[in-house]
Amino acid sequence: MVVIALVPDFVYDHRRRGILGYIGWTAVAGLTAGVVSATVAGGPAFSPSGLAGAASIAVMGTAGMLAAPAAAALYAAHRYLAPGLSWGLRLLPVSLYLLWPNRPPELIWLLAGLALADAFRAAALLWLSRDRFLFARRGESLRFLSTALPLILAAAIAGLSPVVARWIASLGEAGGVSTFEAADRIYGAIASAASTGTGSVLLVYLARLDGTPQERDGWRWVLVASLAWSLAWLVISILLWALMPTAASWFGAQNAAALGPIRNTYLALTLGLPAFIMTGVLGRRLLTQGYARSLVTMATAGMTFMAGASAILYPLVGTPGIGLSIALSQYLVAALMIQKLIRRRVKCES
Repeated sequence: MVVIALVPDFVYDHRRRGILGYIGWTAVAGLTAGVVSATVAGGPAFSPSGLAGAASIAVMGTAGMLAAPAAAALYAAHRYLAPGLSWGLRLLPVSLYLLWPNRPPELIWLLAGLALADAFRAAALLWLSRDRFLFARRGESLRFLSTALPLILAAAIAGLSPVVARWIASLGEAGGVSTFEAADRIYGAIASAASTGTGSVLLVYLARLDGTPQERDGWRWVLVASLAWSLAWLVISILLWALMPTAASWFGAQNAAALGPIRNTYLALTLGLPAFIMTGVLGRRLLTQGYARSLVTMATAGMTFMAGASAILYPLVGTPGIGLSIALSQYLVAALMIQKLIRRRVKCES
């Protein structure tokens, strides 16, 4: 989320940004994460292994935050390869841990290896993007608080929806949570694959399109392409729903009574897939227009609607009612985003 929030800033403004203040902030945040994780985990937190685990988590948290502005700067310059491939550094400690002779060492060594990999990734990305930063207390600082925090807050609020949905499912008949969980896992895999086209590349394109003579035609092309993409994935998802009984028979699962609620819940979730994809596109458009704070209000409205609709529909139709509530909440958020963009267009033309 931090990367997504910072990309437009690097596209619009090519001045070098002071990063020392941000480094200090991330160090405090990483240290806090380490202390909290050690406290939550319980056990011998002040033992050597406990302290090493807390230190590793602190390093990973700090490194991840430090790598975010560097990755954003590289994305803004159309340098997508290094940020993506750098995640492969984590494969080294994982491979060493799995291939260790005799028996694997203690898990703390894997955690320490991942921390070192993340630290090296952050250092490498900062070095590659060093021409965009000032490692001194001068110049304009990185605008983190005004750009990234609203987006993080909106994502956190949206992330409450599945938690609330599971809680509501737990209030009904036995097996409701398991049914919703199974359907949501299938839907989540489809949604993740379908939303791959709404990533950092699109965000950079929209940021560079803003204010140009080609803005209206370019944005219209993005909308048409995104709508076609979302409808195509809706068709694929419905075909998967239709093939579920056949696929289940291949694996010897003949219990239609158990499969039926999962299928129906999955279908209800799938109906919101076009809105889910379009909110990714519309949200990035709002972000490039400077409406990051509006995303918090929209996420709150969507989550509130989902909770209320689920409370009404779940007693009537079961877990499919929760799925339908989530789908409708996504259309509500998409409608709010469209309304915001239309109001901005009318304001600019008046």
